[in-house]
Amino acid sequence: MKKNKINGNMKLLIFSILGVFSLFIISCEKDEILKVQQPTSSCDTVNITYKTTIEPIIIEKCKGCHNNTTQRGGINLEGYENIKASAISGELINSIEGSMSGYFYTLKDTNSSCEFLQLKAWINKGAPND
Repeated sequence: MKKNKINGNMKLLIFSILGVFSLFIISCEKDEILKVQQPTSSCDTVNITYKTTIEPIIIEKCKGCHNNTTQRGGINLEGYENIKASAISGELINSIEGSMSGYFYTLKDTNSSCEFLQLKAWINKGAPND
């Protein structure tokens, strides 16, 4: 009977070691880091308005796939209210940083990285309709 208890404890120890080792291997997986070229010093992230800065970015880069008719990923960016709701919820930035990162900005495109920073600054101001 004592021998079975030792074998059971040994099995538990082996499974525990394998479990910890498996977690270690999984945690060592390299995360992909997307490097964005720094925008030029002319990137204004202070004097941003919805009408002159944000709306043109959304129209150019997003509205073709995220409107009243086509709502890829369930995101509708038609009109200020929809854009604000997406911005405040975090959905807009999460989409840009995630699945749309390759499309929205590239390593060579300083204008797009500036636009991304402007979107973030506008959201941090509370996404006003100014």
